[in-house]
Amino acid sequence: MNEFGTERSLINITDAEWRSRQISIIDVIKSLVSQVTPGQDITKLSLPSILCHPFSMLELLSHRELLLFHILFELDSLENPLDRFMVIVKWYLSLLRQETIEKKPFNPVLGETHVSYVEHTNSDFTEFISEQVSHHPPITAFLVKNTAHHLKIEAAVSFGVKLKRNSVSVTTSGQLVLRTLRDTFEFSKCVPDLKIGNVINPGPKYIMWIGDVQLSCPESGYYATIQIKEKSHKINYINGAVYHQDKPNKPIYNLEGTCGKQTLYWSPDSIKEKDILLDHSLLEESYIQYLKPSLRPEMDSMTLWVPVAKAIIDNDMATADAEKKKIEEAQRTRSIEKENEDSGTYFHKTDPEGTWKFKENISLLELIGEEKKKNVNNGCGGEEKLQECNKGPVREKNVE
Repeated sequence: MNEFGTERSLINITDAEWRSRQISIIDVIKSLVSQVTPGQDITKLSLPSILCHPFSMLELLSHRELLLFHILFELDSLENPLDRFMVIVKWYLSLLRQETIEKKPFNPVLGETHVSYVEHTNSDFTEFISEQVSHHPPITAFLVKNTAHHLKIEAAVSFGVKLKRNSVSVTTSGQLVLRTLRDTFEFSKCVPDLKIGNVINPGPKYIMWIGDVQLSCPESGYYATIQIKEKSHKINYINGAVYHQDKPNKPIYNLEGTCGKQTLYWSPDSIKEKDILLDHSLLEESYIQYLKPSLRPEMDSMTLWVPVAKAIIDNDMATADAEKKKIEEAQRTRSIEKENEDSGTYFHKTDPEGTWKFKENISLLELIGEEKKKNVNNGCGGEEKLQECNKGPVREKNVE
């Protein structure tokens, strides 16, 4: 493991001791009490570090978007618009992995950024650029782009938390748009909501994706309605259908499956057996890379949270809480002092409805190119050695 995850995000470490470290309720209470001073607004208390993993929500978001982005490369060879739309459905459902209860990432602070990428070949990159563009309400804008395959995703996502009788729901809002040379695909949500069940009653906790999502393509007229439900605390059920706007009451395909496992599809008019649209056990995940520490700005997630991450790994929660509070207090100052609420480092708001667009003011390929030149000058000459210096394998097996 590289020191404090400086080369790669700590989200990629799946077998570390801190992943499964037990949470002490006494330590949680101590952390909260230590922050309270007479007359303090308790809504500004910092979430105890003992409840956090040592990486940011922006790192988690990039992890989800990049791991299986290459599924979309199947679009290149498809002329039939329905076939292309089914690839979109397949990719979206691939995002709905089986979730496990551990802890939560750091909430991104205003102005925090994160950049990562996948190098599929020397001339084929998928880049991810994100920024926390608003504190109240919390909004994350992000871009995923692959020039070689003419793919571009833009989204501005807001997360919320709702407490119910014996569960907590993590809600999402904000549309995602995927553009290709031939089509535009619109998603009503970046991902469905998440339900964390059994948070109060005795017994094991569990996580389920829940909610309704609609996918659509204005150019072709195809759309899909997908419902994700909970069955018996154990099965995360997927049910849906694909339609054309000219026949909204007649499904072209029905969908059925389980998050993180298989999804099947079939035509209601056919006696043919159901076909497999997606099988998670057969998926290979891309190897995600990150900017070298020298190229990261001060507000990059993998720079900003280093003191907190180090303390969490060392199990020094008092130091982690203190460092975390410093970062969050600095955010409040930036929020007060910020002159233009509609413009961030990489994104700007383009309309009153809250559409955030990439400013096109950073070139990841240029940054990577400069890093490769440095590697050559440092003795990593030749194509094979250059690849060894810059990256691991293109794909890595599913480790979760």
